[in-house]
Amino acid sequence: QPDLNWENPALRNEIYSMIRWWMEKGVGGFRLDVIDQIAKEPDRKITNNGPRLHEFIRELSRETFQHGDLVTVGEAWGANPEIAKQFSNPDGSELSMVFQFEH
Repeated sequence: QPDLNWENPALRNEIYSMIRWWMEKGVGGFRLDVIDQIAKEPDRKITNNGPRLHEFIRELSRETFQHGDLVTVGEAWGANPEIAKQFSNPDGSELSMVFQFEH
């Protein structure tokens, strides 16, 4: 998987454009792999739930997902039940649900 720089607004806007294109085609949902890694801190040990994670996901949802009737699921490898609630708040500002793998 590519290691994209989510700090770059132009990159985020391009991602939103691609998602809107698929939405216009009528897709019913999106799976976002390792979504909890998009806000990692450069040159640091890989950790989940970086400092801007939920800000980025709320923006993603606001710019794309909230404009359609979609199911969105994110893979969040460190998501215990409390963390999962942060991603899938009933207010709909982030994702429909998350899952994690036990490795």
